[in-house]
Amino acid sequence: DPSPRVVRALVGGYGVGAGTFNRATQAERQAGSTFKPFVYGAAMMMGMNTTSKCLDRPFVDRDTGSAKAWKPKNYDGKFDGEITLRTALTKSKNLCSVWVIDELKRRFRESVSGDEWKDQWRDANPVVKMARQAGITSALPADSDALALGSATVTPLEMVNAYATLASGGMLAQPIFIEKIADPTGQVIFQAEQQAVPTITPELTYLITSLMQSVVEDGTAKAVTTLKRPVAGKTGTTNDSHDAWFIGFTPDFVAGVWIGFDTAANLGPGETGGRAAIPVWLDFAKVALEDAPVREFTIPSGITMV
Repeated sequence: DPSPRVVRALVGGYGVGAGTFNRATQAERQAGSTFKPFVYGAAMMMGMNTTSKCLDRPFVDRDTGSAKAWKPKNYDGKFDGEITLRTALTKSKNLCSVWVIDELKRRFRESVSGDEWKDQWRDANPVVKMARQAGITSALPADSDALALGSATVTPLEMVNAYATLASGGMLAQPIFIEKIADPTGQVIFQAEQQAVPTITPELTYLITSLMQSVVEDGTAKAVTTLKRPVAGKTGTTNDSHDAWFIGFTPDFVAGVWIGFDTAANLGPGETGGRAAIPVWLDFAKVALEDAPVREFTIPSGITMV
Protein backbone atom coordinates (compact mmCIF):
# COMPACT_ATOMS: atom_id res chain seq x y z
CA ASP A 1 0.00 0.00 0.00
CA PRO A 2 2.07 2.95 -1.26
CA SER A 3 0.82 5.79 0.93
CA PRO A 4 0.98 4.22 4.41
CA ARG A 5 3.71 1.83 3.11
CA VAL A 6 2.09 -1.13 4.82
CA VAL A 7 3.26 -4.48 3.43
CA ARG A 8 0.13 -6.51 2.68
CA ALA A 9 1.82 -9.66 1.35
CA LEU A 10 5.36 -10.95 1.06
CA VAL A 11 6.70 -14.27 -0.22
CA GLY A 12 10.41 -15.03 -0.07
CA GLY A 13 10.42 -18.70 -1.00
CA TYR A 14 8.19 -21.55 -2.03
CA GLY A 15 7.18 -25.00 -0.85
CA VAL A 16 7.25 -26.58 2.58
CA GLY A 17 10.50 -25.98 4.45
CA ALA A 18 11.58 -23.11 2.21
CA GLY A 19 14.25 -22.29 4.75
CA THR A 20 15.20 -19.16 6.64
CA PHE A 21 16.53 -17.25 3.61
CA ASN A 22 13.86 -14.73 2.62
CA ARG A 23 14.51 -13.80 -1.00
CA ALA A 24 12.08 -10.88 -0.90
CA THR A 25 14.09 -9.11 1.78
CA GLN A 26 17.56 -10.70 1.60
CA ALA A 27 18.35 -11.73 -1.98
CA GLU A 28 20.72 -9.19 -3.52
CA ARG A 29 20.24 -9.38 -7.26
CA GLN A 30 20.98 -7.13 -10.23
CA ALA A 31 18.08 -4.76 -10.87
CA GLY A 32 18.39 -4.85 -14.65
CA SER A 33 15.98 -2.60 -16.53
CA THR A 34 13.77 -2.04 -13.47
CA PHE A 35 16.41 0.57 -12.58
CA LYS A 36 15.90 2.56 -15.80
CA PRO A 37 13.01 4.74 -14.55
CA PHE A 38 15.50 6.41 -12.21
CA VAL A 39 17.89 7.01 -15.11
CA TYR A 40 15.20 8.84 -17.10
CA GLY A 41 13.94 10.51 -13.94
CA ALA A 42 17.43 11.95 -13.44
CA ALA A 43 17.46 13.16 -17.04
CA MET A 44 14.21 15.04 -16.51
CA MET A 45 15.40 16.33 -13.14
CA MET A 46 18.34 17.85 -15.05
CA GLY A 47 16.17 19.63 -17.61
CA MET A 48 15.09 17.07 -20.20
CA ASN A 49 11.45 16.05 -20.69
CA THR A 50 9.45 13.10 -21.99
CA THR A 51 9.93 14.21 -25.60
CA SER A 52 13.64 14.99 -25.33
CA LYS A 53 15.73 12.95 -27.76
CA CYS A 54 18.35 10.37 -26.92
CA LEU A 55 20.61 8.39 -29.25
CA ASP A 56 20.07 4.66 -29.64
CA ARG A 57 23.41 3.91 -31.25
CA PRO A 58 26.43 1.61 -30.75
CA PHE A 59 28.57 2.38 -27.73
CA VAL A 60 32.06 1.14 -26.89
CA ASP A 61 33.93 1.92 -23.67
CA ARG A 62 37.59 0.92 -23.78
CA ASP A 63 38.44 2.67 -20.50
CA THR A 64 37.30 -0.27 -18.38
CA GLY A 65 40.50 -0.98 -16.48
CA SER A 66 40.89 -4.28 -18.31
CA ALA A 67 41.90 -5.48 -21.76
CA LYS A 68 38.27 -6.08 -22.70
CA ALA A 69 36.13 -3.18 -23.92
CA TRP A 70 32.53 -2.80 -22.74
CA LYS A 71 30.03 -3.02 -25.61
CA PRO A 72 26.45 -2.96 -24.31
CA LYS A 73 23.69 -4.10 -26.67
CA ASN A 74 19.94 -3.78 -26.97
CA TYR A 75 17.91 -6.92 -26.33
CA ASP A 76 16.42 -6.77 -29.83
CA GLY A 77 19.85 -6.21 -31.38
CA LYS A 78 18.60 -3.14 -33.27
CA PHE A 79 19.49 0.55 -33.23
CA ASP A 80 16.70 3.11 -33.70
CA GLY A 81 18.85 6.24 -33.84
CA GLU A 82 17.34 9.42 -32.41
CA ILE A 83 14.24 8.62 -30.33
CA THR A 84 12.40 10.23 -27.42
CA LEU A 85 12.95 9.31 -23.79
CA ARG A 86 9.40 7.92 -23.75
CA THR A 87 10.11 5.60 -26.67
CA ALA A 88 13.44 4.59 -25.16
CA LEU A 89 11.90 3.45 -21.87
CA THR A 90 8.87 1.92 -23.58
CA LYS A 91 11.15 -0.26 -25.72
CA SER A 92 13.69 -0.64 -22.88
CA LYS A 93 16.54 0.51 -25.08
CA ASN A 94 19.78 -0.18 -23.23
CA LEU A 95 21.91 2.09 -25.37
CA CYS A 96 19.66 5.09 -24.82
CA SER A 97 20.00 4.60 -21.06
CA VAL A 98 23.78 4.56 -21.44
CA TRP A 99 23.58 7.66 -23.66
CA VAL A 100 21.57 9.49 -20.98
CA ILE A 101 24.19 8.87 -18.29
CA ASP A 102 26.97 9.77 -20.73
CA GLU A 103 25.16 12.99 -21.68
CA LEU A 104 24.61 13.96 -18.04
CA LYS A 105 28.29 13.23 -17.38
CA ARG A 106 29.32 15.38 -20.37
CA ARG A 107 27.23 18.32 -19.14
CA PHE A 108 28.73 17.99 -15.68
CA ARG A 109 32.27 17.84 -17.06
CA GLU A 110 31.68 21.08 -18.97
CA SER A 111 30.47 22.81 -15.80
CA VAL A 112 33.48 21.86 -13.68
CA SER A 113 37.00 23.14 -14.18
CA GLY A 114 40.09 21.02 -13.65
CA ASP A 115 40.89 17.33 -13.97
CA GLU A 116 39.22 16.24 -10.74
CA TRP A 117 35.73 16.15 -12.24
CA LYS A 118 35.60 12.34 -12.06
CA ASP A 119 35.90 12.38 -8.28
CA GLN A 120 33.27 15.11 -8.07
CA TRP A 121 31.01 13.21 -10.47
CA ARG A 122 30.76 10.29 -8.04
CA ASP A 123 29.14 12.60 -5.50
CA ALA A 124 27.10 14.61 -8.02
CA ASN A 125 25.77 11.76 -10.20
CA PRO A 126 22.06 12.67 -10.62
CA VAL A 127 21.06 9.06 -11.35
CA VAL A 128 22.40 7.99 -7.96
CA LYS A 129 20.70 10.98 -6.37
CA MET A 130 17.36 10.05 -7.96
CA ALA A 131 17.65 6.43 -6.82
CA ARG A 132 18.46 7.51 -3.26
CA GLN A 133 15.49 9.89 -3.23
CA ALA A 134 13.27 6.97 -4.21
CA GLY A 135 14.65 4.82 -1.39
CA ILE A 136 17.37 2.62 -2.88
CA THR A 137 20.02 2.19 -0.20
CA SER A 138 22.29 -0.47 -1.75
CA ALA A 139 25.72 0.45 -3.09
CA LEU A 140 25.53 2.02 -6.57
CA PRO A 141 28.49 2.19 -9.02
CA ALA A 142 28.35 5.96 -9.47
CA ASP A 143 31.36 6.12 -11.80
CA SER A 144 30.22 3.32 -14.13
CA ASP A 145 27.97 3.73 -17.17
CA ALA A 146 26.75 0.17 -16.48
CA LEU A 147 24.64 1.73 -13.73
CA ALA A 148 22.25 2.73 -16.55
CA LEU A 149 21.49 -0.95 -17.18
CA GLY A 150 20.82 -1.84 -13.56
CA SER A 151 24.18 -3.41 -12.76
CA ALA A 152 23.71 -2.64 -9.06
CA THR A 153 22.46 -5.40 -6.77
CA VAL A 154 19.31 -4.70 -4.78
CA THR A 155 16.68 -6.64 -2.85
CA PRO A 156 13.16 -7.07 -4.26
CA LEU A 157 11.67 -5.25 -1.25
CA GLU A 158 14.06 -2.34 -1.81
CA MET A 159 12.98 -1.98 -5.45
CA VAL A 160 9.27 -2.32 -4.69
CA ASN A 161 9.56 0.33 -1.98
CA ALA A 162 11.36 2.65 -4.41
CA TYR A 163 8.49 2.24 -6.86
CA ALA A 164 6.10 2.95 -3.98
CA THR A 165 7.79 6.35 -3.65
CA LEU A 166 6.71 7.05 -7.23
CA ALA A 167 3.20 5.68 -6.65
CA SER A 168 2.75 7.93 -3.59
CA GLY A 169 3.68 11.10 -5.46
CA GLY A 170 7.31 11.29 -4.37
CA MET A 171 6.99 10.49 -0.65
CA LEU A 172 9.88 8.45 0.77
CA ALA A 173 9.04 6.10 3.64
CA GLN A 174 10.09 2.76 5.08
CA PRO A 175 8.01 -0.42 4.72
CA ILE A 176 5.80 -1.26 7.71
CA PHE A 177 5.37 -4.92 8.59
CA ILE A 178 3.70 -4.52 11.99
CA GLU A 179 1.04 -1.83 12.28
CA LYS A 180 -0.01 -2.36 15.87
CA ILE A 181 0.51 -4.60 18.93
CA ALA A 182 -2.10 -4.84 21.68
CA ASP A 183 -1.98 -6.74 24.97
CA PRO A 184 -4.73 -9.21 26.05
CA THR A 185 -6.80 -6.36 27.49
CA GLY A 186 -6.79 -4.50 24.19
CA GLN A 187 -4.39 -1.80 25.31
CA VAL A 188 -2.14 -0.75 22.44
CA ILE A 189 1.50 -1.18 23.41
CA PHE A 190 2.93 -0.44 19.96
CA GLN A 191 1.63 1.69 17.11
CA ALA A 192 3.61 2.16 13.93
CA GLU A 193 4.15 5.81 13.09
CA GLN A 194 4.93 6.54 9.47
CA GLN A 195 7.32 9.39 8.78
CA ALA A 196 7.00 9.99 5.06
CA VAL A 197 9.29 12.63 3.59
CA PRO A 198 8.79 14.38 0.23
CA THR A 199 11.96 13.67 -1.77
CA ILE A 200 10.81 13.88 -5.41
CA THR A 201 8.48 16.60 -6.67
CA PRO A 202 4.96 15.50 -7.63
CA GLU A 203 5.55 16.87 -11.14
CA LEU A 204 8.71 14.83 -11.73
CA THR A 205 7.10 11.78 -10.14
CA TYR A 206 4.18 12.09 -12.54
CA LEU A 207 6.48 12.37 -15.57
CA ILE A 208 8.35 9.19 -14.57
CA THR A 209 5.03 7.44 -13.94
CA SER A 210 3.74 8.57 -17.33
CA LEU A 211 6.76 7.02 -19.05
CA MET A 212 6.14 3.80 -17.14
CA GLN A 213 2.50 3.80 -18.21
CA SER A 214 3.75 3.74 -21.80
CA VAL A 215 5.80 0.63 -20.95
CA VAL A 216 2.50 -1.06 -20.05
CA GLU A 217 0.40 0.41 -22.85
CA ASP A 218 2.84 0.03 -25.75
CA GLY A 219 6.00 -1.68 -24.55
CA THR A 220 7.55 -4.70 -22.89
CA ALA A 221 4.74 -4.99 -20.31
CA LYS A 222 1.78 -4.79 -22.68
CA ALA A 223 0.32 -8.03 -21.27
CA VAL A 224 -0.61 -6.04 -18.14
CA THR A 225 -3.28 -4.14 -20.12
CA THR A 226 -5.55 -7.15 -19.52
CA LEU A 227 -6.22 -5.62 -16.07
CA LYS A 228 -8.15 -2.84 -17.87
CA ARG A 229 -7.01 -0.14 -15.45
CA PRO A 230 -4.16 2.42 -15.38
CA VAL A 231 -0.91 0.67 -14.42
CA ALA A 232 2.67 1.91 -14.55
CA GLY A 233 5.58 -0.51 -14.41
CA LYS A 234 8.83 -1.83 -15.77
CA THR A 235 10.17 -5.20 -16.77
CA GLY A 236 13.75 -6.21 -16.12
CA THR A 237 16.05 -8.91 -17.50
CA THR A 238 19.71 -9.17 -16.53
CA ASN A 239 22.72 -10.59 -18.37
CA ASP A 240 22.31 -14.20 -19.52
CA SER A 241 18.73 -14.17 -18.19
CA HIS A 242 19.86 -14.70 -14.60
CA ASP A 243 17.08 -12.47 -13.25
CA ALA A 244 13.57 -11.72 -14.51
CA TRP A 245 11.62 -8.84 -12.94
CA PHE A 246 8.38 -6.98 -13.18
CA ILE A 247 7.33 -4.23 -10.79
CA GLY A 248 4.04 -2.49 -11.40
CA PHE A 249 1.78 -0.07 -9.58
CA THR A 250 -1.55 1.73 -9.55
CA PRO A 251 -2.24 4.79 -7.35
CA ASP A 252 -3.16 2.42 -4.48
CA PHE A 253 -1.14 -0.76 -5.07
CA VAL A 254 2.49 -1.70 -5.69
CA ALA A 255 3.78 -5.22 -6.29
CA GLY A 256 6.99 -6.71 -7.60
CA VAL A 257 8.03 -10.15 -8.86
CA TRP A 258 11.58 -11.43 -9.13
CA ILE A 259 12.35 -14.84 -10.60
CA GLY A 260 15.76 -16.48 -10.61
CA PHE A 261 17.99 -19.19 -9.20
CA ASP A 262 20.00 -18.67 -6.02
CA THR A 263 23.08 -19.73 -7.98
CA ALA A 264 22.48 -17.04 -10.65
CA ALA A 265 21.98 -19.66 -13.37
CA ASN A 266 20.37 -18.99 -16.74
CA LEU A 267 16.57 -19.16 -16.62
CA GLY A 268 16.37 -20.43 -20.19
CA PRO A 269 16.01 -19.01 -23.72
CA GLY A 270 13.71 -16.00 -23.90
CA GLU A 271 12.90 -15.98 -20.18
CA THR A 272 12.67 -12.22 -19.91
CA GLY A 273 10.81 -10.17 -17.32
CA GLY A 274 7.90 -9.92 -19.75
CA ARG A 275 7.69 -13.67 -20.25
CA ALA A 276 8.66 -15.05 -16.83
CA ALA A 277 7.68 -12.42 -14.24
CA ILE A 278 4.60 -10.67 -15.66
CA PRO A 279 2.36 -13.79 -15.65
CA VAL A 280 3.05 -14.25 -11.93
CA TRP A 281 2.41 -10.56 -11.26
CA LEU A 282 -0.83 -10.66 -13.22
CA ASP A 283 -2.15 -13.74 -11.41
CA PHE A 284 -1.64 -11.93 -8.11
CA ALA A 285 -2.84 -8.48 -9.23
CA LYS A 286 -6.09 -9.78 -10.71
CA VAL A 287 -7.13 -11.04 -7.29
CA ALA A 288 -5.58 -8.22 -5.24
CA LEU A 289 -7.31 -5.54 -7.34
CA GLU A 290 -10.57 -7.39 -7.97
CA ASP A 291 -12.67 -5.13 -5.73
CA ALA A 292 -10.48 -2.03 -5.95
CA PRO A 293 -11.89 1.04 -7.73
CA VAL A 294 -10.30 1.99 -11.04
CA ARG A 295 -8.34 5.21 -10.51
CA GLU A 296 -6.29 7.39 -12.81
CA PHE A 297 -2.93 8.75 -11.70
CA THR A 298 -3.35 12.30 -10.38
CA ILE A 299 -1.91 14.99 -12.66
CA PRO A 300 -0.17 17.67 -10.52
CA SER A 301 -1.07 21.30 -11.10
CA GLY A 302 2.43 22.03 -12.36
CA ILE A 303 2.05 19.70 -15.35
CA THR A 304 0.81 21.02 -18.69
CA MET A 305 -0.29 18.62 -21.42
CA VAL A 306 0.85 19.64 -24.90
